[in-house]
Amino acid sequence: MPAILVSALLCSCNGNLDYDTSKGINTEMTLFQEEISVPIGSIGPLTIGSALNRLNTVPGIGSMVSQLIQVGEDGYLRMDDKGSILRINAYELEKLAADPSKPFTWNAGYQFASVGGMVGALAMLGLKTVNQHLTITASNPFFEKVPMKCKASISCRAADYTTSYTAPIPELSSYQLESANAKQKLATIDIPANITDIVSTVTLEDLTFDLPKKMTSTIDKTSNNLLLGLSYEYYCRVAVGEKLNLPIISGPIKGVDLPLGQFRLKKCRVTVELVNTLPLSVIVKDVKVLKPVETEGAEAEPDSNISITPGEIKIEGGSEEKPATSRLTLEFEAAEGTIPDIKGLRADITIAGQPGMNAVPLTTKQGLYVKSSSAKLSGGITIPQQLLQK
Repeated sequence: MPAILVSALLCSCNGNLDYDTSKGINTEMTLFQEEISVPIGSIGPLTIGSALNRLNTVPGIGSMVSQLIQVGEDGYLRMDDKGSILRINAYELEKLAADPSKPFTWNAGYQFASVGGMVGALAMLGLKTVNQHLTITASNPFFEKVPMKCKASISCRAADYTTSYTAPIPELSSYQLESANAKQKLATIDIPANITDIVSTVTLEDLTFDLPKKMTSTIDKTSNNLLLGLSYEYYCRVAVGEKLNLPIISGPIKGVDLPLGQFRLKKCRVTVELVNTLPLSVIVKDVKVLKPVETEGAEAEPDSNISITPGEIKIEGGSEEKPATSRLTLEFEAAEGTIPDIKGLRADITIAGQPGMNAVPLTTKQGLYVKSSSAKLSGGITIPQQLLQK
């Protein structure tokens, strides 16, 4: 999932790194003996919110993730699930009674539900769950109240499929279901904040119901509810933990537009001050300039005439409370001729959880922000006339 989000973030980078005075950027050139520094504008913000809007365009499981992950009213990314623990028709229940004219205690025995559904895919995608919340509800089709007893518990599962947390649900040890109620809340369970493994199972042992005599005659005919049952509703926030470590992503970085060809340069240094509020550290290696694509839909090839140093760039991860600032400098050099306008880059990107950070919930506001950017131009500088007129 983080790999998909970052891919979508990169895909959503459509800002033009051209001269932009709308943000109050100083467009004056500062002259040096053999160099000048010019602003090249700013891009962004590139947020998770904008990435989610583009997930359907990411090949593979992008569309699936976009359907699973929702955005709450508070802006946090969340996942929900609901399902049945037990469902039985009132007429089927009456058939189980030895004498339907008398009250009947039905022993439902051992019942369980696997909670989470597709939420379980979070662990496979390298994500964590925080602020987990589970609600148990019941349906009673009879006008009579129905006493219920059981030994209930809830469990969480670690990434290696071992049980990492178990707790009882004392509210369900003895409960009286309200009469003719299709959805009544029996228990609400909040998983401790330090538990980031997903809730996996709700277990009910020795489950019994004390049912009324002549059951079907006491059904609430107006509600169209014939089911005696127990259900769950689950909610969690999506988070990133420091143990996340994803395989290398190799591919183009779209939306790049460095208008350097006008200066007819042999060498150029581009400096970007980047603010990261994502709890993800990013290592970028083997950055290459891509040649312009002549045919629409064709794959761009690396331009071997243009070299980029350094060979590795690291972007520190942060959070909204403690943003991380990284100052990045790339030097472009042409082996022959001059540096053209750069319309695309490709790189190998490694994404991991930021060391020292616990599971941090993700919000639509988190992302990458270019605080400032400039290019230092050197080596046989030619200043275009139209630039001087700006």
